[in-house]
Amino acid sequence: MTLNPELLRRVPIITSKHFLAIEGGEDGLVSLSGYNATYRNKLLEIADQCEERKKSDVFCHLLYDHYRDMGQQSPVSAETPHEDCFIFDERVFVKGVEEIDRLDNATKARIEQYCGKRGVFYYNRTMHEADVWHFETLDNRYRLLTHFYGFMLFTDDKVGNYYKRFIRDFLKYKDEVFCAAGKIVLGLMYEDYVTRGNRLEVDGELVGGYSSLHIRRGDLQFKEVKFDSMTWYDNTKEIWKPDEILYVATDETKASFFEDFKKNHGGPMRFFNDYKTLASLDGIDHTYYGLIDTVVASRGIVFAGTWFSTFSGYITRLRGYYGMSKYYTYFSWLERKRYMHNWMDIWEGSLYAREYPVGWTGIDGDERVTVDWELLDEDGDIADNYKPY
Repeated sequence: MTLNPELLRRVPIITSKHFLAIEGGEDGLVSLSGYNATYRNKLLEIADQCEERKKSDVFCHLLYDHYRDMGQQSPVSAETPHEDCFIFDERVFVKGVEEIDRLDNATKARIEQYCGKRGVFYYNRTMHEADVWHFETLDNRYRLLTHFYGFMLFTDDKVGNYYKRFIRDFLKYKDEVFCAAGKIVLGLMYEDYVTRGNRLEVDGELVGGYSSLHIRRGDLQFKEVKFDSMTWYDNTKEIWKPDEILYVATDETKASFFEDFKKNHGGPMRFFNDYKTLASLDGIDHTYYGLIDTVVASRGIVFAGTWFSTFSGYITRLRGYYGMSKYYTYFSWLERKRYMHNWMDIWEGSLYAREYPVGWTGIDGDERVTVDWELLDEDGDIADNYKPY
C-alpha cells in the first residue's frame, strides 16, 4: 500500500512501525507506557516484522490486541451468523440515530432490501470521531471476508459510485504484477498471431488471441464444483473455438490431470509456469504469482471459472472493470453455468460465491444502475457493441 503513489495522494498511509514511533509515547494515541521495557521492545519488533502464527515470538496479534484495547474495534462483521451491513447516510450521520425512523420510504425499502436478514449498522459521529479504529481479522466474529459493495451501502448514489470507482482505480495490484502479466498476455497473443498466419483479431480493449479458465482444485471444500478434467471439458466444450489457445489458471500441480481436456479440445493449453522465462518470473516475489494469474485469466476472450471461488470471482470483477461482456463469462458447474448472463443484484444470490455487475456497471456516472444495461438483441444474440471482435 505504501508503494502506491496514486493511493497515497488521496489517503495518507504509514507503516505500523512509523505509527508506533509517532503515537506509542506516553501521550500518544496507542501509548506503550503501560508495559515494561521488555514487552515494549517486543511490540516494536512486531511492528517492524511479524508472523501470523500464535506460537511465534513475533505474533502479529499481540500488537493488534494493543491497538484494539487503545482504540475502537470495528463492531461490524460479514461472517455468518453475525452478518451485518454498514449503511452510510448523511442525514443519520448529521442528526443522529433518531433520524433513522424519519428516512423516506424509498430509502428505508432500499436498506431493507439490501440488508435482508443481516444486522444494520449506521456510520455515526461516535465512529467517525474515534482516534483509532481497529478491524479484527483473527476472530471470525468480526471478519470482513466479502465484497465491499455487498457490505457497505451509501444511500447517496453519487457517493456510492465514487467509492466503487475509488476501489477500481486506486486499490489495485502493483505495476510489477501488471508488467509480468502483460508479458504473458502478449506471449499468448503472439502465439495466436503466428498460428493464424500473421493475423490477430482483437476488440477495442485489445482483448483477443486466447480464452481462459480458472480450475480450482487444492483444498476446495465444495465437492460439487471440484471436477475431473473430462467433466471440465464436457461442461464447457461448446464455449471454446476449435483449436483455440486456452490459458489455465489453476492450483493443480499434476500436469497429468489435464490430459483428458487436452486430448478432446485439440488446441494448446498454456499455464503460468510456461512463461517463467518470458515474464522473468524467477525474479518476482512468488507471493505475486496468484495476482499475475488473475490478470492473465481476466484478459481471455471467454472465461470459465469455478463457482464458489473468490479467485474466479475477482477475475470476473476485473473483466467487468475492463468493460467486457458478461455473456463471455461462464462457470464450470452446470447448475450455475450461465449465472453471469442474467442481471442479479447482491441480495438475490449467494454473496461470496460470485461477483455482481452492480460492482462495476455505470459507476462512472452519478446514478445507481438497477437494470441490465447489456441486453440481447431481438434475435437473442449479443449486441454488436459487446462482441469481442
